[in-house]
Amino acid sequence: MTDSQSISVFKCPTCGAPLDPTPGMAAMKCPYCGATVIIPETLRTSASSAQNPAQREAPGSLSDVSRLAKEGKLDEAAKIYSRITGLSHENAMFSVKSMAGIYNDAPASSPAPAGNPHTASQSPTATGPLIVNQPQMDSRPGEPFVIDSVPAPTQRRRRRGGSCLGGIINLVIFIVVLSSVFPSLFRSLPFELPAEFPFKIPFLSPGDSIIPAPFADDVFAFSTGSMSDPRAIGVDSDGNIIVGNFSGGEFKVFDPTGNVISSFTAEGDPHLTNIVVARDGVIYIPSDTILMYNMNGEKIGSIGEASMFGYNHVALGPGNAVHAMTNEAILRFDESGRVDLEIPMETLEELSEEPIGIGRIAVDAQGNIYFWGNFDATIFKFSPQGEFLTRFGGEEDSSGNFTPGKFVSPHQIVFDNFGRMYVVDFFNIQVFDENGTYLDKIEPGHYGAAFDAQNNMYAITAADHDVVKYTIKSPVQ
Repeated sequence: MTDSQSISVFKCPTCGAPLDPTPGMAAMKCPYCGATVIIPETLRTSASSAQNPAQREAPGSLSDVSRLAKEGKLDEAAKIYSRITGLSHENAMFSVKSMAGIYNDAPASSPAPAGNPHTASQSPTATGPLIVNQPQMDSRPGEPFVIDSVPAPTQRRRRRGGSCLGGIINLVIFIVVLSSVFPSLFRSLPFELPAEFPFKIPFLSPGDSIIPAPFADDVFAFSTGSMSDPRAIGVDSDGNIIVGNFSGGEFKVFDPTGNVISSFTAEGDPHLTNIVVARDGVIYIPSDTILMYNMNGEKIGSIGEASMFGYNHVALGPGNAVHAMTNEAILRFDESGRVDLEIPMETLEELSEEPIGIGRIAVDAQGNIYFWGNFDATIFKFSPQGEFLTRFGGEEDSSGNFTPGKFVSPHQIVFDNFGRMYVVDFFNIQVFDENGTYLDKIEPGHYGAAFDAQNNMYAITAADHDVVKYTIKSPVQ
């Protein structure tokens, strides 16, 4: 790679999105897929030398963006946010104003597709209160029932410790892990890594899966074949498994033994972080709208109004109620495709102490909603009525030691038939009982996971992109 190309064509090794390295930074998060990317030294140097002195002195982290936004320095914050994320100035300014609590000038949304009987009209994003359509209340049918917005929690000071030496050790840890998970990335770097490091990190070492025998056993695994970056997975009532590629809309359907039985390409170009499959075989795919396909690859409809930035994540609740995450809100749709619950983004941002980034959701058997973002490893739990209940999780400490209930970058949350929660993280799957008590972890890291009707779990390994089937033990009586 030449110096003239170093900034313009530097891409995320996970999703292939173009990245704009911030001068002087050793690593960055991809704003599209949330992956942590090590920035080569040559790119840091060339990026830094390309800046004039005033630009070199400018802050380049999301925390600086948040601070400037709250200080009212919106234009300066938007320029930095645009440089970090690659967004246009208009959309960067919208995000910065959201951090500052200003919500009166969102970019215009794309019009909804006409003539689709499955398409529902999405409510405009609320500017303060949480909106719930509850026809059974005293309001007239279809009239939104407005309740108070979720109160902001008491601000907590985040304590950040660690010396310069600790930071260097943490960087080495990330290099060791990433070189194991993404060897192709490091083969393309313009510098060489040492063959060995002077210490070992047992809990992050690559190798065979470490499955706690009393809890879960891996039954078999099969390859996804030519799929370049499979991340989304679902299972129908017959045990057929569907896997979706991160980009390009590519899907493959496998029978319960791992044989390919069909394949198709979904319309548009969705960047998949997840899909959900109902027991009747309907596949829900987050895209510009929520696309609906059957297992034969035939489109059978869509749900939701077209969103400017698309739908980021989708989940099914009791009665196959479709829930979706956009950049503006968490939405729940009723059987007719009408929005009957909306939790605005400003409500979610009030709860978070960090920039949210791309939001993700999950729903348990009781209809409780779980929300988190790819910039914040804290998970927030809401009732089926949209009331904030509790929070848990958060980032692992800077020492790198595994801490139950702390996460690196959660991809997905799924639930088994006993109500146990599985947080699919970068290095493991952490398991909690229905009361939130930590039970165990399944290693190594995975991207997506799904359960079949017999309580078997299927997950896509992050390292080699295989689908692994696990049998899950029943709770001890």
